[in-house]
Amino acid sequence: SSTPELNRLVGKWNVYSGVDVTDDEAVKQAAKSIKNDGGDIDVVINNAGYFYDPCEKIIEDSLNFDEQLKQINICALGPLRMNS
Repeated sequence: SSTPELNRLVGKWNVYSGVDVTDDEAVKQAAKSIKNDGGDIDVVINNAGYFYDPCEKIIEDSLNFDEQLKQINICALGPLRMNS
């Protein structure tokens, strides 16, 4: 997604948006595009996020591990992929 503020930067600065941080190939392709455009990065704004809404409790056996792993993949591993 984008915002008016981000759209105003397009043309002044190289803006790379819409990278799926859970997809290694997408991250590699973004890195390749950045390298082809000069290779220097001044700022990375990682706005990827995912939050599973229900209140889950271990003692109630209500944890949805697939959703928890998805959240970890996006919110914790995604930034690691993008900055490695």
